[in-house]
Order: sequence, then structure tokens, then C-alpha cells
Amino acid sequence: MKLAVFGAATVILGLALGVDGLALAGLVWICCGIAVRLLQGHYRAAATTVGAPEVEADPAAGKQPPYTVPVWVSTLVYLAIGVPSLLIGLLEVGFDEADLAWRWLPIAIGGLFLLLIVVPGLIYLLGTGAGAVAEMADAAAEPEPVPGLADDGDDPRERLERLEGLRRDGLVTEAEYAAQRERILGSL
Repeated sequence: MKLAVFGAATVILGLALGVDGLALAGLVWICCGIAVRLLQGHYRAAATTVGAPEVEADPAAGKQPPYTVPVWVSTLVYLAIGVPSLLIGLLEVGFDEADLAWRWLPIAIGGLFLLLIVVPGLIYLLGTGAGAVAEMADAAAEPEPVPGLADDGDDPRERLERLEGLRRDGLVTEAEYAAQRERILGSL
């Protein structure tokens, strides 16, 4: 609701100064602020009906019933606030030549909300990429077992002899031979 109040103040300022661009940006923020409030109410209600643990609402202590808003919904809301605000300021929509100094307000608000999407998104992507690299390193560290050398309780000496035969016949590379030999010896 704070966004809607800020939007209303911006509309009043825009109308008082005769800067249509400010009034337009304020209207966008009012609409988005109301939408955020409605979404919060929807997800609070859904959390209490689905069987989330009951928490007594105590506004004085700052306690509210638990609820979560899906990430994609939050992303859409931030985009709905950021993109139009940024476009209003950058494209000078509703700003006369004398009022261009006021463009900073929608540009700043739009940039802030888009930054609130981009930074966590980059952090998520970097974390996902780092996790994938770690998984690949773990997979590369443990060699694939060579068919015919399954660790089925055979004597390691027999397994080493079979591995040597596979190498002689050219069925495994030197690198595979060395890795499997280490694996067999490591199981002792």
C-alpha cells in the first residue's frame, strides 16, 4: 500500500506542477500498489485455507500469518512497476521541455525495481551454474566402471588381470586403464 500512497503523492505533485509525466507514473504506481495489496490478501487467504500453521495475527507485535508469494508473481509485479516507469522517464512521456528535470523520479523508481529483479536473478543463475559445475566435477572425479570389471565381490587380483587383458586387446585407453586400476586398488 506504500507504493500506492507514494503514487498518489506523485499524481498530486504532477497535477499541481502541470507535469503530466509525473501524474502518469503516479497512476502506474497506484495501480501496482493496489495489485500488490490484492495479491498479498490472496496469498494470505490461501495460506490459511490450505492448512498452514495457525499464527495469531498481532499487528502490535508485527506478527502476521505466514504466506509466500511465488517468485514468478513477484517478478511480474516488479516488471509491471519498473518497465513502465523507466519508459515514461526515458521516452519523456508527458514531460514538456521545461519539465524534463522531473524525469529522474520515474527513471529512478523504474531502475530500482528492475535492479531488484536483475540482481537476485543473476545471483540465482550464478548459484545454479556453480552447482552444475560442482556436479560435473564430482562426476568427472569418479571414473565410469568398465564393463566386465563390475565390483561384484571378485578377487581384486582377478579384476586387475581382466583389466590388463582389456588394455592388451585395446578395449580401454591408457587413461581408463589407470583410472580403473586406481579404483580397484582403492577398494582394497
